[in-house]
Amino acid sequence: MNQNIEDIDLIVIHMSETPPEMDIGVKTIKVWHKKRGFNDVGYHFVVRKNGSVELGRALTTVGAHTKGKNRNSIGICYVGGWNGEDDRTCEQKESITAILMYLRVILPNTRLVVKGHNDFSDKTCPNFDASKEYEWV
Repeated sequence: MNQNIEDIDLIVIHMSETPPEMDIGVKTIKVWHKKRGFNDVGYHFVVRKNGSVELGRALTTVGAHTKGKNRNSIGICYVGGWNGEDDRTCEQKESITAILMYLRVILPNTRLVVKGHNDFSDKTCPNFDASKEYEWV
């Protein structure tokens, strides 16, 4: 399902909830999401432990990452977050910041807001206060 890029006003940060020794990417998460009934990986970006960014869904495709918020949002997932830890590497933090800066430039909506998945669900995901950390967006 396509989304109108002009309607995007929300970026939701997630984590994969995987142990530190697991450095997975879009391919693995896609398998997990398809087993849950999704037609593809639910996120638009996945940030691996070394900071490399893998593209998931196209920005013009509605994500499947935050119930009730997918039509107007972009989903970014960092690999990690096991046992409620914020174990993002420095490289992941830098890459997430770079993605947010990029989105801020290409998305025409000046009211862009960054939230954590936990702002919309009972989960701890992404295990840090994304709204506070990325309030500059």
